[in-house]
Amino acid sequence: MQKYVCVDELSEYFLQNAQSENITDFFYFFEILKKNNFLDTAIFSDNELFAEYRTMVEDAEIVFKIIGDSKKYVLSEFAYFRNSENQIILESPLAFSKIILHNHLCAAILFLLSKPVDIETIHKNVGLLNIEIIKMFLNMLFTNNFISEYCENQKDDNILKQWEFHDLLFHTLSSRRTAINPKIQ
Repeated sequence: MQKYVCVDELSEYFLQNAQSENITDFFYFFEILKKNNFLDTAIFSDNELFAEYRTMVEDAEIVFKIIGDSKKYVLSEFAYFRNSENQIILESPLAFSKIILHNHLCAAILFLLSKPVDIETIHKNVGLLNIEIIKMFLNMLFTNNFISEYCENQKDDNILKQWEFHDLLFHTLSSRRTAINPKIQ
């Protein structure tokens, strides 16, 4: 069973229980773990695991993206679900990570994202969730390229439109060498 610890809690522990020279070591090693993608990110709602992402690509430079409150977002046409060890996994050939869904409301949000939608509309339709949890989940999806910002006047000249889904998936998996990488499950 995995143990989740908030970075703030961990650093507070070191501040209270360690000598000052150890704090520098903590942040040094923390940055190494983060840079090498050994840290997973999870979202909790009411002390229950809501969703988590696990990095699938070594040395991936993940740039955290923040959604805009008034903008509309739409689910990538390359995103797909699969069942693995009694868990629902969201994956995409465009993503560096896989997202494990632990709550049925994740699926409700993804259903709403099948059409361009803003945060307020999602919150109205999935009223059981705090809007901050919705924002964190959308940021997780946006950072990992599962959703994109919707633009009404956007030209459809995207290079990815030239790829068939199965070709893109095969090419991505082959180039990442996920079959032989023990870190990937």
